[in-house]
Order: sequence, then structure tokens, then C-alpha cells
Amino acid sequence: MKRTNVAKRFGIVSLCLGLAVSAFSGIASFATNVALAEETVQTTDFVHATPTATVTQDENGLRISSDDTYKAMFKTVFDGNMKLTFKFPEAYDENSGFYGDFTFRIADATNESNYFDITYYVVHETQFVTGVYVQYQDELRMTNHNTAGQWYNTKQTNKTSYQFAPCFLTKNRNDANNDRAGILSLVWVGDVLTVNANTAALSKETTLIPIASFDGTYDSTATNNGFVGTNREVCGLPKMNFENGYTVSVSSSFYNEGTQDNGTDVLFTSIISDETYNLNTAELTKNSKMEAFDTNFEVKTTEQAVAGKVFLGYENTTTKKLYPAYSVLRKVAGQSYEPVVIDYDTINGASVRVDTSENSTSGIRFQTLFNTEEYVAIKDYIQEFGTLIAYTDTLIEGKDFTLDNYYGASGFAQAKNTKGTFAYTDKQGNTYTAYSMALINIADYTQEYSARGYLVVKYADGSTQTVYTDYNEADNSRSIAEVANLLKTTKPDSYNAMTNEQKAIIDTYAAAYGASQE
Repeated sequence: MKRTNVAKRFGIVSLCLGLAVSAFSGIASFATNVALAEETVQTTDFVHATPTATVTQDENGLRISSDDTYKAMFKTVFDGNMKLTFKFPEAYDENSGFYGDFTFRIADATNESNYFDITYYVVHETQFVTGVYVQYQDELRMTNHNTAGQWYNTKQTNKTSYQFAPCFLTKNRNDANNDRAGILSLVWVGDVLTVNANTAALSKETTLIPIASFDGTYDSTATNNGFVGTNREVCGLPKMNFENGYTVSVSSSFYNEGTQDNGTDVLFTSIISDETYNLNTAELTKNSKMEAFDTNFEVKTTEQAVAGKVFLGYENTTTKKLYPAYSVLRKVAGQSYEPVVIDYDTINGASVRVDTSENSTSGIRFQTLFNTEEYVAIKDYIQEFGTLIAYTDTLIEGKDFTLDNYYGASGFAQAKNTKGTFAYTDKQGNTYTAYSMALINIADYTQEYSARGYLVVKYADGSTQTVYTDYNEADNSRSIAEVANLLKTTKPDSYNAMTNEQKAIIDTYAAAYGASQE
């Protein structure tokens, strides 16, 4: 479901909910041995999703759909080995294929801080190939395929190489394997857990390749950050036993306002674990482990309260502690949670920073605003805030502008605010809490920069997530030459009020804009 932009108190630009890949978890422990008479539940009730997603079921399987970022959790506790079969279903009206990241979270059923993630991502955009990696804390593992046709463990610091695999193909791929589904499995041999996936390089849907093993070889003191061994037969990860069972959650982090379908839909056909869940059927037999996820607590939806603001999370109305959106998926009966939101916006356009001193710090400046009253109420939840900045021509077309979705020069990333805030009053007399970010010593006056505000929210469970102000190129991308030219041509009174030295700086910048239009 697409969010509808609404009028804001800022009167500057509408905001959108923009969540980056977040840490997510539930917070309630529960009993796993509840005696129930055998009964059935609707297959759609097997998944609890955040309000941004819709859960449907037909003969093709159980589908989670959204036009926005979303998170969902299977409402049961799993034990031992497990195998999931799923697709990113372009064949079922997914508009533009698979974009962004799609993450499975495997978490201890009674200790949410004990978890690891399995993330599928776009490896090759034109061929629509996806890759997959396992992440435990800061350790990232993949399997690589060499020219000899061998698969081996590899530790990575990023996910940009085309060689990273296993992978499976989406429906958009025009070859004989274009209907391949994804298979993900967890297998324990003794107390060693291995994560496996199918691969496009081998036979269709039948051969699974290990991505990573939690083999107990992790060494936090090692100079190579825990990856030990030179024969690539060990993964350098700790044991992951889950003695009380584990939960399976999914999330789609990609958000981009426009014509694309943004939240990546997923279609599950079956889950085989200690019990078999055939998701092609309308009903499932309810087991005792589903009881833990009854959701008879009060949670207001984001539609009831966000109304054009940036969503930060859910606050427990009793404890006044903030939790991530994922926490609404598992809670204790009788508790109440309300969404926490804030008017948070980067002002359209930019301004020229003019400094006539000997060591001039003139440049281009972007400003971001908080609603002051809301900022005071939530500032204890904010770990840091600042401005995400990049060359506009390095942004990846079709993807949201986030820390992971641009390429090019290093150093253009999240610029943390260290200068504090100041009061900003707009033309209507409204006052906001503001901060700015300036780029100085600019060599190319016609280079366009894109900017949006970001803040890192810290939750009561210790997790964090980054949220952004709205961004679109027309409003939030400028060159210093364009800004200076606009000042001269549209605000002559402001220009004429400057000193001759200040005008000289503006003239130099504006001249570059004129030259670029010739």
C-alpha cells in the first residue's frame, strides 16, 4: 500500500517513511509447551506483519506484499533442521523485479539478542541475478565460485562482487532457468549449523551450496577479525545452537517513492522443519508453538499517527521505552504501544556559504529541520544525526538514496553533525530546531550534490536503525553554481545587500552556471 503524502506543518516538502536495513527483534519470552486441542488456523494467520504489508494466500502459496518497507514473522517456534522454498514473484504482479535487500532473521526464541541474518541482494541488475550472504554481528560470510568450479568459504567486507554466490534467478531472466525458486535451509550436524542455498550455477532447485557454517572457529582476538584457517574449510563463526528453538523473520528494506513496487514481495510455498507447513493450502493445523504469537495487544498503526512524518518506532505507553517496528510482531497481552514520529525534513534546494576571510570556507550548504517540540520529546532516542551527501551522478538509478545505494568517490557519505543545532524561523514565522552541513573547497562549481538528513535511533533492546528525510533529485540536488545564479536572478535584494567581497564570491560561482548553459 502506497503512503499518501499529506500537508505538513513545515510547508516545505512532504516526508516519506524511509527505513534502512534495521536491527529487529521481539522482546517477550514465552513458553513453548502449551497443550492445545488440535485445531486449524487460516494460513494467512501464520504470518504476523507490520501494518505496511498485506498477507494473502492462494494455490501458489503464502504471499507477503507491500509498496513500502515491511517486516514479518512466522508465528511459531522452529526446532532443528529447516528448509524454506520461496520466490520473489514477478510472475504474480510484482511490478519491477527484485530490488534492494531482502533479509531473513534467525533468532533464538527466548533470547532475541542471539541471532544472525541471511540477506538476498541484487548481484547483477541487467541480468536480474540475486546473491546471498550470512551476517553475524559484524562478520559477513559468502560462498565463492572459482574458475575450477569449486565452491569455498569467503569472508567479505562488502557485497559488490558479481562472483558472490549462491544465487537464484528471478522471473525476469530470459533463459531456461527463469522460473527457479529460492531454497534456503538450516542443517545441524552435531552442534554445527550450516546455512545452505540453491545456486543458478548448478542443477535446477536440487543442489544446495553451503553459504556459511557456525562451526565454533570464531576468534574475536584474531587480527583477521575472527576468520581463521587458510584452507577455506572453516568459516570463523561461533556455535549457534538455539536450544529453546528459533524464530524466522523477514524484512524488505528497499523504499523509493515513484513508479516501482518498492517493498519486495515474497511468495512462500513450503516450510519443512519439525513440522511441515504446506503454504499452498488455505488452512494449517495449529500447533502448541503458535500460541506464543497470539497478538491480543494494542498497537496503533502508522497510518493512524504518522501522517507525513518520519516514523521512528513504537513506544511502550507504560514503560516509555522505544522499540523498533519489528517489536510489534511479538508482545505480551495487555501492553499498549504507540508509534513515535517526528516532522523531520531537509529544506528544498541549498544555499551558498559565503566567507571572505583569508582562509575562506565558502561553499554549498544544506539545512535540515526538526519540529522543536517533537525533537525535545525524542532526542534521548537519537544516537546521532547528520546529513547523507553524495555526488548526484553517483546515485544508482531506480534505488533509494541511502548509505548503501550509491557508488563513486569515498568520503561522500553520512556526515555526522558535530556543531549542534540552532533555531530556524521560516517566512511564516514558524520556528524549528535546525542543523546544517556545508561542503567547502569545491573544485567544480557545476558538480551537483544530493543531500538528505539522517538520524540513528537507538532502541531499548540495544538495536539501532537509520531513518532519513524525504529525497528527490528535483528538490534535494544542487550545484553551487546553480544556487549562486538563483540568488542573483531571483533574490536581487539579498544580493545587493551583500558587501563587494561577498558579491565577488557569488559572481564567481554564478559565472560557472552561465558558462555551463552556453
